[in-house]
Amino acid sequence: MVLLWGSNARAAHPTLFHHLLTGLRNGAEPFCVGPRRTDSARFADLWLGLDVGSDVALVNTVARRDHRRRPPPPRFIERATDGFDAFAAHIEPYSLARGEEQAGVPAEAIREVAHADAPAERAQICWTLGITEHHNGVDNVLALIDLALLTGHVGRWGSRLVPLWGQNNVQRGGDMGALPNELPGFADVVDAEARARFEATWGAAIPAGRGEDAELTDVVPPPPSHGRERRHLSNSERRVQRVRPTTTPTPGTRDDLAILHDLAGRLGSGRGEADAEQTRDELRSLSPAYRGMRHERLESLGGLQRPCPDEDHPGTPFLHQRLWAEPREGRAATFSVVDAATPHDAVDDEFPMRLTTGRVLDGSNSGVQSGASTRPSGRARRSTSAPRTPPPSGSPTAHERRSAHGGARSRRSRCGSNPWEPDPRRRPVTIGTFQTARRRPLLGSTHPPPRRTPRCSPQRHR
Repeated sequence: MVLLWGSNARAAHPTLFHHLLTGLRNGAEPFCVGPRRTDSARFADLWLGLDVGSDVALVNTVARRDHRRRPPPPRFIERATDGFDAFAAHIEPYSLARGEEQAGVPAEAIREVAHADAPAERAQICWTLGITEHHNGVDNVLALIDLALLTGHVGRWGSRLVPLWGQNNVQRGGDMGALPNELPGFADVVDAEARARFEATWGAAIPAGRGEDAELTDVVPPPPSHGRERRHLSNSERRVQRVRPTTTPTPGTRDDLAILHDLAGRLGSGRGEADAEQTRDELRSLSPAYRGMRHERLESLGGLQRPCPDEDHPGTPFLHQRLWAEPREGRAATFSVVDAATPHDAVDDEFPMRLTTGRVLDGSNSGVQSGASTRPSGRARRSTSAPRTPPPSGSPTAHERRSAHGGARSRRSRCGSNPWEPDPRRRPVTIGTFQTARRRPLLGSTHPPPRRTPRCSPQRHR
């Protein structure tokens, strides 16, 4: 089975979605979880339209049903995990009735997902910003990890946890230490031994925490845009690939590596001339995950998947296979105990709708590259998901109140655009698309009619 949770992959990740469709044609059962009936939900056998912010409650309910219907593989739980007893006790109160009450999803829909997930030979959980862009986004992800550990759908071919990135080099940014708590190669910044390795090579002390200077940014260097420099990228399957320039850099821009080398020099760490291959060799010497990624191998093999610890290693097609080894390799995977939490802001008569973010297929992420182009039909691209519907007649509606105030407003700010009135039979949720300041965001109705009705659409029961 394939479980899309908080992900409209049809619009946000169209290339990956074509691969997903191949899986569906080969017999995979698709399920979709999210507050909006998105383009992706139209392809699902079952859409679970949960209330915004109720993800943990729904995951815990599915996990409890999984646990009761089919106990987890005992040897895997004993050998590869820890914290299971505390987790099992924690999810016990999450009955189907409680899940329905807290998540707004009918009990029979929750039951159907659980009955498909637990006995599945292979299962993948795919998520994206719909899970992470919450005040409890970390807990949302931990809950999904718990579900995968409970069913053993991790570390095996075809069974995995799949966070979907919104841009082609998000993975590489994390790989190379862009995360504030990690060094290149995912070495933890509080690991004294790892810091010592990098400090010896870089000639600079590395603080164990986040410095105050990271709170504010006053200077934005001018690197060239995509396709104008020589670099390496990591895609969502951790494959490191070479990228060559296809066009001439814009005048006034500089290569990323040259900017970083000059900055290091001004901070007192002389790095010499910027050289991409020398930098890659430095990374190989410091991070075991990249030791086998010699330049010539990346060139001849078309890329390698991290981790690749030596030059005879073929790369790692999927992670966490070590959890199934006898004896287990490395540390155990830990179950997390996470509680359900509601959004900080509640809806009321004055603010009756929730505003969330989303993407549309024509927009290509933020619209920087696609916003100025036209569709094949010749019409300009617009970042909308459905046509505007007129407000109904009668007493003043939320739409009319927003119009009187000059657009949409929240308890904290105002937006000049006017949201579409949602279908009153469905949840009061509307979206703002990712667009550049040059192209003002447009807000749209989030419930286009599905091309085919899911077998059990929760919204039919509300």
